[in-house]
Amino acid sequence: MLERLQNDCIRRKPFIWVRRLAVLERCEPEPVFVRDIPLSRGLNILWAEEPEEDEVSTPIAGHSAGKTTFCRFYRYILGETTYANQKNAKLIRAAFENGYVAAELYIDGRLWAVRRPIGSGRLSYIAPDVTIEQLLRDGGRSVPQDKYTERIGIEALMDRFEAGDVARSGEPIQWGHILAWMTRDQEARFQSVHDWRSPRSGSQTPSFRYPKSGALFVMRAALGLFRPEELNGEERLTALYTERDELEKDIDEKRREPQYRANLRISQLRQALTVEFPDDHSIASVPVHTGDMLPDLLTRAHDAVMLLEDRAAELARKEQTTQQSVDEKTAKLAALETERDKLKAGIEQAKGLADQADSGQSERRQLRESIEKNRDVPCEFAWIAIGECTHVQYRLRTLDRSAGHDEHTLEQIQAQAEEQCRYLQRKLQDIEPRIVSLQSELPGLRQQRADHRDARIEADQCRKYIEGLRESLEKWIADPVSPEEFQELRDAEKALADKQAEIEQQEQRLAELIQEHQVNRDLLAEIFSMCVRAVISAPGYDGKVDFDNRELQFHLVHGTAMSGEAVETLAILLADVTAVLFNCLSPDANLPGFLLHDSPREADLGLRLYRAFINFIAELETTFGGADECPFQYILTTTSPPPKALREPPTRKDRFSAQSENDLFLRRDISAVSYSPDAEGDLFEESAP
Repeated sequence: MLERLQNDCIRRKPFIWVRRLAVLERCEPEPVFVRDIPLSRGLNILWAEEPEEDEVSTPIAGHSAGKTTFCRFYRYILGETTYANQKNAKLIRAAFENGYVAAELYIDGRLWAVRRPIGSGRLSYIAPDVTIEQLLRDGGRSVPQDKYTERIGIEALMDRFEAGDVARSGEPIQWGHILAWMTRDQEARFQSVHDWRSPRSGSQTPSFRYPKSGALFVMRAALGLFRPEELNGEERLTALYTERDELEKDIDEKRREPQYRANLRISQLRQALTVEFPDDHSIASVPVHTGDMLPDLLTRAHDAVMLLEDRAAELARKEQTTQQSVDEKTAKLAALETERDKLKAGIEQAKGLADQADSGQSERRQLRESIEKNRDVPCEFAWIAIGECTHVQYRLRTLDRSAGHDEHTLEQIQAQAEEQCRYLQRKLQDIEPRIVSLQSELPGLRQQRADHRDARIEADQCRKYIEGLRESLEKWIADPVSPEEFQELRDAEKALADKQAEIEQQEQRLAELIQEHQVNRDLLAEIFSMCVRAVISAPGYDGKVDFDNRELQFHLVHGTAMSGEAVETLAILLADVTAVLFNCLSPDANLPGFLLHDSPREADLGLRLYRAFINFIAELETTFGGADECPFQYILTTTSPPPKALREPPTRKDRFSAQSENDLFLRRDISAVSYSPDAEGDLFEESAP
């Protein structure tokens, strides 16, 4: 099988692989590299070394050296939106305020240099056909986070997929799904082939509505285990499942509907009667209908209807009586206001007449006084004193003759006018309180009329409501409808049976279509079997690939029995390797060609099997002609010592340790860095380019 892998390989290089990964404390004014790791195609081991058992000075050892941080940085430069969980991201940001992670990576045969912020920066920078140093020198092109994978060409891989959405849920298949599968995080503990990310990692990987079936569908889509008609069938089956669920829900409601309606009306009637008869505590338990002289709910409903009719009639009478009172007082008020207006007009006339009489007397006095005062003043026309003027003397004689009579008349007129004014004012003072009293009474009467009207309407509505419930229940009791006689229910049940038959036909058709993948299925199963037998030298062990229920499962078997939990982690590791190898041989597969496993030994994988697994990957690399010719990139982080032959370069790319701060991946203990939580915003907030 190994020879076949080498001879039949149709992809001689990965679609995506990382040639170099570096961590920079800063990029300006001159770059300061914290860590610079060369990577290659084939097997890459990053060893976070643990001390010997008698070395106890560093109890946390390799588990805090930074191998998982390396994995997160690797995922970050391949498009993941975060580079650590929230706690560690804050620590890294505080330690490397101007820091970046940079990489050189090949995408569809083209070299790209990229740098992404791990400090206060917000934008990534990219440039094709250059090294990291050239990118740092020339600056590159800035890109926001949501455009990063598109601009460097990673998204082009997704355009090759036959399926764009997950069947059943309709969720789009995204690059984040493929990246999660190819770079399982340590927190997921390699528990199942479809469990790629743990919520504890905080990686913001796009999730699925149905986690298991969604992930397995994406795996099948990436491996090209579909035919176009199968995708159409999956979409149709998804629609059928949805329609069946809706029918089942509808039938369940219809089965309960006749009795449900009756129960609802009984409950509503008890509640309404409790309001009308608050002192009758039997309403909550009295039977609905007894058919004899015993009290029942329908009888009490009849009593309530009669009571509400009487109440509505009494309220109507009160409303009418109040309306009559409002009409009478309104008319009386209008008459008084008219009389008040007339009195006010008469008072103004009397005052005017008195003022005129007083003015006439005043004019006579003023004229006489003026002549007497100016008697000796020369007249400018006759050159004699005014008092000697014959015209003036005539005027004085006239005034003397009429003075007595006119003044008496004017005095009488003034006295009569003043008396009339006082009389009218007395009448006005008598009317004003009566007007005020009526004005204050009318609003209360109008409100009382409105209250009677509202109460009457409410009583009528309550009567109609209770009467309607009573009549409906009487009809129900006289002619109950069973679920079996409910026509709508029968129609829905028939529709469900037809829908289930259509689902079974569609499932059978899909199973037949999957059988048409037999060549690809046999190839996938053959590769997995080869991987299992190459790693487990004990006789009787083999690998099996199942497509039951249109899913994709990998199992280790011993004879005819499934293996136990002890080697389930190995089954997941080998399933991933099988997928990568299948991608090299099948033109229908569309995987990126890289694979990263973070500390799989920590997921209860025995040391002997662990080293056998690593040796197998190294053997695959040799089979393809060495790292430079290997069609895939495999990266493994480990705290356990790898096989002796693989502990040094070129296979071992870097070595970390918690023995000293300088040996850590980031060459400093970020847990010792202080930061202000109040100063932290959204670590991954984007700015416009």
